[in-house]
Amino acid sequence: MEKFSLSLRKVPLVVLCFSLLTSVSFAKEQDPIKIGFFAPITGAVALAGNMAKDGAIFAVEEINAKGGINGRKVKLVMYDDRLNKMEAVSVAYRLTERDKVVAVLNGSYSGPSMAAAPIYNEKRIPVVTAYASAFEIVKDKPFIFRWGTLADVQGAIGADYAMRVLKPKKIVVLKQDDEYGRGIARGLVETLKTLGGNIIYEKFYPTNEKEFRPILTTLKPLDPDLVFATGYGITLTSVARQGTEAGIFPKAQFIGFCNMQEIVWFNTVEEAGEGKIGILEFITGIDRPKMNDFLKRWEDRYGTDIVAHEGGLTYDAAKMLFDAIRRGGTDPEAIRKALLETKNFEDTHGNLVSYTPMREMFRPMAIGKYDSKKRIFHLNEWADNPKIIDPAPWEKFYK
Repeated sequence: MEKFSLSLRKVPLVVLCFSLLTSVSFAKEQDPIKIGFFAPITGAVALAGNMAKDGAIFAVEEINAKGGINGRKVKLVMYDDRLNKMEAVSVAYRLTERDKVVAVLNGSYSGPSMAAAPIYNEKRIPVVTAYASAFEIVKDKPFIFRWGTLADVQGAIGADYAMRVLKPKKIVVLKQDDEYGRGIARGLVETLKTLGGNIIYEKFYPTNEKEFRPILTTLKPLDPDLVFATGYGITLTSVARQGTEAGIFPKAQFIGFCNMQEIVWFNTVEEAGEGKIGILEFITGIDRPKMNDFLKRWEDRYGTDIVAHEGGLTYDAAKMLFDAIRRGGTDPEAIRKALLETKNFEDTHGNLVSYTPMREMFRPMAIGKYDSKKRIFHLNEWADNPKIIDPAPWEKFYK
């Protein structure tokens, strides 16, 4: 009898322990899912970094308004890398060691992204890079993924479009001298040579160069009919404006790349942007229900229907990361696996995109012409030729 009584006295303690364990487990399941984010929110490119931040916040607000991911809200842990490589490295350690995020959304440029990527890979925390396009960011780093388009592929698309549609006789290639600019130039020049393009002049210039008059003075007597330029928004805007002042444009056609969709282009290029062609990862000038709905929601939230590519790409990258977490759960290795298995994910344009084994996106890109009055790129065509948009052929240049 005494033995039986002792057993009864132990029951409440067992029940209490089970109850506490269950409560702790339930609480843990209901904790928010912490996702890191970094971008250049202050400094020289703060306009771009804040557009990326807006895209990330918008995506988080929308997913949380729908109940979160599998019933758990998302918490964005944000840092400013100031476009500084050392700061990006410091942020990487903070996010992985102190904040214990399960994944990271990268809203920064190629330089900070390349510096921070080895840290995240070593810590085995999956990262989705929204728009930075240098190959080295993802090379040999199984936890690093890119949402944007590889720089070399952008160049190849520009060359293919020019030779098919414009059929230029004299081509100029102006190249920003950094990993991003060199990548686009590599894809551009190699493809132009393959297609028989006649490049009459090539020139490297420093990152974020603003003064192109000496180069343009050299170009004018060469009488080119097509000028390609790689670089960030301020660079492309400067080429377009100064080239128009010099009388090179619109006689010659201008083709730039994804950073024509930066906010600085919309805010400062004015009439000099008219008719310029962009090879774009994100374009709002399409009449598709999904994009129209997105623009309405964006304008309701931020008071403008101008969405720079940093904002649009970061929004889509976040949505795709949320989808991977929904499918794989919150364990970082499971998220990595789910990202790699991403197939036919529908982006804001309504296009279906998939990851390659290289953790690069296999995706169409837009080719658009700028309307300076409406401040929008109108779609000319989608670049969707599998041979041109495939990132695999460019891996050999990075061995």
